[in-house]
Amino acid sequence: MNDPFWSETGLTSSLPKQQRVYAVLRSRYRSFAFFLYFPTIASDKIMSKRYKYCIVPECAKTTITAPDTLFMNVPNNDVLRKKWCKAMKRDGKVNPKFSASSVLHVCGNHFDVSN
Repeated sequence: MNDPFWSETGLTSSLPKQQRVYAVLRSRYRSFAFFLYFPTIASDKIMSKRYKYCIVPECAKTTITAPDTLFMNVPNNDVLRKKWCKAMKRDGKVNPKFSASSVLHVCGNHFDVSN
């Protein structure tokens, strides 16, 4: 930072520019600044890279490996979700990530869409 204002304050950071947010408040008498670090800036990039994956056993389809494949959400309704998990030979009791609050996907290769 070549800005003399920042060198006067002694505020520097070794963080990458994408992870820094500077807020400068200038009053009538004296300029001062404070440094804020928002880890959400870095996590926004991670969140934008999320992908869907098929939960059917031995299916390796993801939105990255098969971007043209349609992925359907498994219903959140307990009765329907249990039926879907039973059809996929998945047990929600063994794996808690299949609870009603989790978002699960099944790729279109496991459906007969011609009907």
